[in-house]
Amino acid sequence: MHVVLLLGAGLRPDGTSIALRDRAAHAAALYHAGRGERILASGGKPVLGLTEAETAARHLAAHGVPGAAILLEPDSRTTWENMALSLPILRAAGATRVTLVTDGWHLPRARYAARRFGLEAEGSPAPPGPDRRMLYHRLREGPAMLWYAARPGP
Repeated sequence: MHVVLLLGAGLRPDGTSIALRDRAAHAAALYHAGRGERILASGGKPVLGLTEAETAARHLAAHGVPGAAILLEPDSRTTWENMALSLPILRAAGATRVTLVTDGWHLPRARYAARRFGLEAEGSPAPPGPDRRMLYHRLREGPAMLWYAARPGP
């Protein structure tokens, strides 16, 4: 089974996230194009009673993804935890192929974390939206990648 692993994105105090909305729209497009039989929305950090995963599931439903095709991992707080906590769900779902959906600037680190957990996954970046903090995101990825490389394996 081919599963799209949709990584969470931080929610604003009002419970919205442009990045998460765009990632969910991209994951839904992959699903509708037959490039995934299920979507696993991953991400915790509740805001206004909903986690990133639950918020993503609402976006997916709004894009016509049936509830039976959506899996949730609502406890992770980092990309590393996205992988650690999603892996048992992917295994239980019988995933034989995984496509990671996140932003392009985040994809190298997400794929690296996936490999550290023994998960070979292809990546499909969500189309970039207008983001005034793009430089910030790109600059933080280098130190974050070094941090991940220094971590002991799972």
